[in-house]
Amino acid sequence: MSQINKDKNTSNFNTPIIVPIIYGTASIPIDIKDPNTDYRWSVFVKHPCNESLKTYIKSVTFFLHESF
Repeated sequence: MSQINKDKNTSNFNTPIIVPIIYGTASIPIDIKDPNTDYRWSVFVKHPCNESLKTYIKSVTFFLHESF
């Protein structure tokens, strides 16, 4: 009986958790008057309801295309 209770109270770190995320990019031109200007880019990962993802995500790595 004590073995069953012990197993119920232990954490299982191998259990998958599914959390919806939205990821993408946004850009704005640095000089609005010049259409050939460089852009300020942002990348983001967020929850659809703007909840914190710090509990679920430790880090994010973006791999950019070699031409970028």
